[in-house]
Amino acid sequence: MEPLTTATNQWTLPQKIFFRFFFVYFVLYCFPFPLNIIDWTYSWTRPVYLFENWWVELSGKNLFHIPVHNNNGNVFQRTGDVGYGYVFMFTIALVALVFAGTWTLFANRKANYDRLHQWLRLYLRFFLACTLFNYGFIKIFPSQFPNVTASMLVQTIGDIRPAGLAWNFMGYSPTFMRFTGWMEVIAGLLLLPRRTTMLGAWIAVSVLSVVAMMNICYGIAVKFFSLHLLAMVLFLLVGEWKRIVSFFILNKQVLPSSQIQLVNHPLRQKILLACQIGLAAWILYINILDGLEAERGWGHKFPQPILYGVYKTEYFIKNQDTVPPLETDSFRWKKVVIDEDDNWKQSSILFSNDSSAYFNIKADTVKKTIRIRSSRDTMVNYQFSYSEPDTSHILIKGMWKTDTIEVMMKKYDLNNYRLYRTTFKWIYD
Repeated sequence: MEPLTTATNQWTLPQKIFFRFFFVYFVLYCFPFPLNIIDWTYSWTRPVYLFENWWVELSGKNLFHIPVHNNNGNVFQRTGDVGYGYVFMFTIALVALVFAGTWTLFANRKANYDRLHQWLRLYLRFFLACTLFNYGFIKIFPSQFPNVTASMLVQTIGDIRPAGLAWNFMGYSPTFMRFTGWMEVIAGLLLLPRRTTMLGAWIAVSVLSVVAMMNICYGIAVKFFSLHLLAMVLFLLVGEWKRIVSFFILNKQVLPSSQIQLVNHPLRQKILLACQIGLAAWILYINILDGLEAERGWGHKFPQPILYGVYKTEYFIKNQDTVPPLETDSFRWKKVVIDEDDNWKQSSILFSNDSSAYFNIKADTVKKTIRIRSSRDTMVNYQFSYSEPDTSHILIKGMWKTDTIEVMMKKYDLNNYRLYRTTFKWIYD
């Protein structure tokens, strides 16, 4: 059993300064967790976000001379690689530096932070567990990375953004996605109990190192967030570095680590334990629920749009004249892709000169109409009638720009794409 003690350790001045800085920085970075994961506390957290937005906006304007704003505490704005996120990180680092300096000037030289250190470890363990659950369950219930769809299949590798390449890589295999999700969830589960924190931290270091490198190398816009998570896990391990070196490198016997009792009164100990169990259960519940909703709402269980697929033009009539497929023609449709409308899956029209434009394409099977609206300019909006001569063809009629068009298109078999048809095999001959 892990021993609990009231004995104190000797803290050196560099250790105290290091701890004071990261105590302030990590708390400011994570706050208002855990209040922000409880719906009925919105009236409490909203003033926090409004105050934060005020001083980050003020700092951006006066220190960096850039406009930054974050409505209603958008998490991505705070943690993403955007102007608001950079200003937020700089300002809390500045506050932590000033606070740590002031704390050092006025602190008792004999002060000991063993108990405060344990409180910070407890706070970071729950924050990390919640974050790992969040990312883990949207992989276990596949939704973070989309499956390979029509719009992805028609893209050439040279036209894919590096982040999109990573998204396609992860989304291709739901099995691999679930494996990485389970590793994140297992790490989070092991971080919650004090006795298994080190094991959970070791697994989390492995998982988050890969995540951070992937974000950095593929230009995914949460690089600093993943680096912060990795830094928090390393902070949990840094206090155990002597035991880690003795066991793994020097091959020496190590004793169980001693932990300071957070509260001494028996009743308060029971209350604290009940609060931890309740918070852990709530974190697990809401993240499982969010994962299931994400899978149905936009993940792999989200229904494909009507007329989903890739269509190739068989003939194209403009103002009652048949238009030949000239490679210089930027008007004639060569291919139409009907897919979902999100960051990674978008409908598009490929023209004869190989230029393309992205659209939101929706079909109404009752009225037999197709609405085509530009993804960039909502004023560009067309409506066509369509019919289906057979199961593999659609005939589209209507006004395109200032001309009437009639387009016969044949649905392309997605199994012709190797990536789409190739499945797992033990032996490749």
